[in-house]
Amino acid sequence: MKFRSGKPQQQGKPERKCFECDSHLHTIKHCPHRNSGRKLGERFPTKGVAEYLHELRERFKSAEQYACSHAAKKQAQYATHYNLRSQNKVFSVGKQVLILVPDTTANKTFSRWQGPATMIVKKSPYSYIVELNGTKHHLHANKLRKFNYHVQRVTCEIPMTTGCNSAIIFEKTQILVR
Repeated sequence: MKFRSGKPQQQGKPERKCFECDSHLHTIKHCPHRNSGRKLGERFPTKGVAEYLHELRERFKSAEQYACSHAAKKQAQYATHYNLRSQNKVFSVGKQVLILVPDTTANKTFSRWQGPATMIVKKSPYSYIVELNGTKHHLHANKLRKFNYHVQRVTCEIPMTTGCNSAIIFEKTQILVR
C-alpha cells in the first residue's frame, strides 16, 4: 500500500504556476507583476502603518462626503415626488365633514366614514372638534373628510309667454340627476 506525502497532485494535469515570476501562489492571469511597470523580482513599495491609516482615513472621508451629497440629493428628489400631489386638509368652522370611525372589531381595515358632522372648533392647523349626533369628538385632520352633497333633483323655471297679454309664466320642471 502506498501513502502519499506532501501536496496531492492532480492526475494528468500539470502543476499550475505563474510563468512571469515563477511562483506557485498565483497564475499568470492574477500576477501582481504583470503590466505593472516593475521589473521581475522587484518588490512592491511598502508603507508604514501610520501612513496607511492616514490614507485610509482620507479615503473614508471622501467616501462619506460622496455618500452624504448623494443622500441629500436623493432625499430632496423623494420629497418632491411625494409632495407632488399632496394637499393640506383645511376645514372651516360650520362646515360639514365625514368622520372615520373604527369598526367595533379590532381590525382597522373595516373602519367606516360616518356623518355628516359639523365642525365646531379649529384648535390647531390639524386638530378639530367636531359634533356628530350631539357628541363632540376631538379629531386629527387625517380622520376627517369633506362632506359632498349628492344632488338628486334640480328644479328650474322656464319662462313661457302667452299670446295676447304677453305675461310671463314660469313653469317648474324637475330634472333627475344620477
